[in-house]
Amino acid sequence: MINRCRPALLLLLVPLASLAEPRCEADALPDPSADYRARVEAINTGLGISDTSIKNRGLSLQIQQDDLVVADIDPGQGVFFMSREARDAWREMQAAAMVDDVTLTLVSAFRSLEHQEQLLRDRLKNGETIETVLKTSTPPGFSEHHTGDALDFMTTDVEPFTEAFAETRAFRWLEENAADYCFKLSYPEEDNNGIKFEPWHWRLLRAGE
Repeated sequence: MINRCRPALLLLLVPLASLAEPRCEADALPDPSADYRARVEAINTGLGISDTSIKNRGLSLQIQQDDLVVADIDPGQGVFFMSREARDAWREMQAAAMVDDVTLTLVSAFRSLEHQEQLLRDRLKNGETIETVLKTSTPPGFSEHHTGDALDFMTTDVEPFTEAFAETRAFRWLEENAADYCFKLSYPEEDNNGIKFEPWHWRLLRAGE
């Protein structure tokens, strides 16, 4: 007996994402206020980071999100906060990866101006120059983590925050599937903003991007 219902059933099972390009419709973030710009400038001046250094890297000022939600809790790392839109997209993407037997583990999400400043100060105290620090870290106010839309991933296969992540199944899965959930690799190998390749760092795309 021929099952004439099967073609129709298969059509119903085809994911919508495979029928059209994903549309990233999260509202665009507001422009930074004058007060915020002044605050960022003061912090970077205190760190010895010049406007020229920032402009030469082509970095964009990133607004600090205040409307955040708890996205995940890790016993060893604490609470991860994200924008609501990033949290929803992240959970959907994480679930899809698990179906493919791929584990995406968060190692960083929202990061405040003060947190970013302290990270840089700690490295300066350890004897690094500001020029060296800025090769692997963005100045306060210019980190995508301020928006709550940027996520750093790790797996059990490699050390976190290393280029070895690019050789993992998790990274290959992200390359093939992250765009379906409106996530984009922020710092690819061919990037020219002075920041090294960061295969672990992905950001939610918003409307108009």
